[in-house]
Amino acid sequence: MMALVFVGTWPTDLQEAGERVYAAFKAAIAASDVPEGAVNVKLVDDAESKALNETYNGNAYATDVLTFHYAESGDLPDSADGEIADIAISVETARRQAAEAGTSLPDEIGLLLVHGLLHVIGHDHQDESARQRVDSLQSDIIAQAGLTYRDMRWTQ
Repeated sequence: MMALVFVGTWPTDLQEAGERVYAAFKAAIAASDVPEGAVNVKLVDDAESKALNETYNGNAYATDVLTFHYAESGDLPDSADGEIADIAISVETARRQAAEAGTSLPDEIGLLLVHGLLHVIGHDHQDESARQRVDSLQSDIIAQAGLTYRDMRWTQ
């Protein structure tokens, strides 16, 4: 089964939201769709988000969430030890997005975590049909976790 590892310092309210989202995610997704291994989740600032996004995606801007799925790419890091993915969530971007949407920071972090986890199990949002599927899954999981969902503003 997939395990979620909170890396670094997480404020209690954000970690609790993450744990609720992960429990709802596991309940909503068929066990056969979930790879085995650890998914590391780290809160970063916009500077680190921008550096990661530029290094790995060629985009010179901060973004809300980045998912690095090693099992999918076949590019497991030397220190993998059962790790299958890393998710980096920019707290600064999440805070801005939560304010714009009128939701809380824990709600936004929960949404971004669900989004990253869906990428880990192979969901993408490159076309309208895929975006609708991801939106539906995210909305259901966030509701199950008892958090507030906001519509994503899809850029790709």
